[in-house]
Amino acid sequence: MHGTQGARALVLGAGRSGAAAARLLRRLGFVPSVYDDQRPWDKKGPMAKGLAAAEAFYGPGELPQLVGTFGQVVVSPGVPLSHAVIREAVERTIPVLGELELAWRNQDLPIAAVTGSNGKSTVTELCSHMLGRLGAKPACAGNIGRPFSEVALEMLGDYELDWGGLGEARDWPQGDDGQDMPVDLDAPDGQIRPPRRRGARRTYGCAVLEVSSFQLETTRDFRPNAAAFLNFSPDHLDRHGDMGEYFRLKCRIFEKQKAEDMAVVNEDDTVIRLKTLKARRFGFSRISRPGFGAWVDGSSGEDVIRVVDGVRILAERPWSSFGLSGVHNQENLMAAVGLAVGLGRGAQEAMDAAEGFAVPDHRLEFVGSWKGVAWYDDSKGTNSGAVATALRNFNDQSVVLILGGRDKDMDFRPLKEPVRTKARHLVLMGEAKERLKSCLRGLASISSVNSMGGAVSVALSKARPGDTVLLSPACASFDMFSGYKERGDVFQREARRQNEQAASGPLRRSRSARRDPPAAVAGGADVRGFGDVPGGFPKRAGGNGLAGAAEALGAAGSAGAAWASGAADSAGGAEPGGGEEAVPPPAVMASEAKAAGPSGKAGGAKSSAKGKGGAGA
Repeated sequence: MHGTQGARALVLGAGRSGAAAARLLRRLGFVPSVYDDQRPWDKKGPMAKGLAAAEAFYGPGELPQLVGTFGQVVVSPGVPLSHAVIREAVERTIPVLGELELAWRNQDLPIAAVTGSNGKSTVTELCSHMLGRLGAKPACAGNIGRPFSEVALEMLGDYELDWGGLGEARDWPQGDDGQDMPVDLDAPDGQIRPPRRRGARRTYGCAVLEVSSFQLETTRDFRPNAAAFLNFSPDHLDRHGDMGEYFRLKCRIFEKQKAEDMAVVNEDDTVIRLKTLKARRFGFSRISRPGFGAWVDGSSGEDVIRVVDGVRILAERPWSSFGLSGVHNQENLMAAVGLAVGLGRGAQEAMDAAEGFAVPDHRLEFVGSWKGVAWYDDSKGTNSGAVATALRNFNDQSVVLILGGRDKDMDFRPLKEPVRTKARHLVLMGEAKERLKSCLRGLASISSVNSMGGAVSVALSKARPGDTVLLSPACASFDMFSGYKERGDVFQREARRQNEQAASGPLRRSRSARRDPPAAVAGGADVRGFGDVPGGFPKRAGGNGLAGAAEALGAAGSAGAAWASGAADSAGGAEPGGGEEAVPPPAVMASEAKAAGPSGKAGGAKSSAKGKGGAGA
């Protein structure tokens, strides 16, 4: 796609995707302008410097009457098709396409693309890791945080960024689902690098792209050589309207594929497996052996990942050898192998190349273990399907679950069964907490809070040895945080601070804490080191509910201190609902601990339970 020299093009959205699209359009011969209705633009400000390729900037209310002067409109992922400027362009028959489509038309790499409600980023990074180890020189881009237009620019030999190149994709400020966030390019945040020299072309062997429904909404001819649809669950209904439209947009990843391409599908997902495909089908399953694809064979007593083609075994390797935890990561691994096979790699070499992969931050990330309670950060779990997938990794009635955030008109009903089975207590926060409470009332006891510090404090007071505290919000984060990363970072910081404070001994309680003392958790004052990461996800401890009682003599003070640090944030106490076991006050627990002796000490084991569902967060 090349423009007539000097033809005018309009870019909607001035985040990182918009900036990359404007530079690419300029490189192709267009004269780009940029519009963003979130704020007025200072032509001398940092973003204007970052978008030096643009001819003009437009802010709120400045543009609709000028739309007819442009010959092309390019849309950033965060801009919905209902936007007034897009409607005006369509009425005037001006071509409208997305930033992903623009980039795809201006490069010639073999492409593996990943979509799904959950697990996209992990599978994208894992597949890129595999191909990199195999010498394929992959470019990892798309919704993961690095616009594909930047890759196209680098391949064209124009990858100098006037403001200096920022770091890798995970260094960029971004919101939930990788949407662009405003970037202050002059901020002293340590991310800005010296400018790179202009002119030399960068060579890639392939591209691995994370693709969202927002991006697929504005594709027309996009055709990946290998495409994966990981799973499907309610999300983004505030933008797409209903599940049918959301599913239709997700399926566009397969729309232009041909018989020689590869379609990687989750055979355990009851919706996706029914999809008719033009490309060759590579199925993956934790339940049954596909005709061609990957599955988890547990018949020997140990999970083995196998790739099969009919009766032939093309590749196999014990799951324990990968150094990954969680059933969701089994699915992520199988999908990544399928994509690598779709780009022409051997199944066995692709599987072996997964070795050494580290799961991205905030995806069921182990934070630490204190007094027999394991803490996990799954802040990337921004919809019901992601939470259900995360809960599959834990034993029944063992999870203190922190939920809530920006209300995206999400359907929370899919949470009912996993919450009833896995959760012992719910801590609700954010805009969506009342809707969550209404939907999940009666399935577990409930507390409501107004801050992450308050959520951690309540979770600390409710968790018992053998339990897991899990942040998996089922919501976006923008009501309280800049994105899922900040939310996860705050959770981890509070978890460490409050647990260490609780272990240090009794502190003076606040007045609110003295009026409403918490139920304490039995356990000693010792804290396991952060490096003591379990080999798998913990099982619920056995015993009589006073597990670790021999170490509980100091529990009264530490539990009260933990509560005092965040009690003022609580917007209500526990709500009965799930038959929560009554916990005696600290003094009673301490006295019982003396009598119980060491026999009540908790034990644990690695979980190997399987469950249905799609690739995880």
